[in-house]
Amino acid sequence: MNTKYPEINIPLVGEDGNAFSILARVKRIMRRNDLPDSEWEAFHSEATKSDYNNLLWTVMQWFTTDEEIVPCDECGSPVKADIHEEELGMCVDCSHKYYNHDDEEETQ
Repeated sequence: MNTKYPEINIPLVGEDGNAFSILARVKRIMRRNDLPDSEWEAFHSEATKSDYNNLLWTVMQWFTTDEEIVPCDECGSPVKADIHEEELGMCVDCSHKYYNHDDEEETQ
């Protein structure tokens, strides 16, 4: 993934994970790095057009972060690098759809 501003780090781990807090942190760090208001407006528009996962994904597309999140192989939504990504290459929802266990026999 090519990060727009790889030289700017946005801390996520150990910080307040509330969406408004993340946005405020990004804005503060963008100002400290002398990015123009137009960049903040573009970032904010992109980051808030969907849900919380989109916010995190947008932060990671624009900046370096201290938390590794990768895209799901199936749907492309952000997935924290854990057992699902490392072993399956997909998010929990997609892995549940893929491994639906319909072919397994019931045991009683």
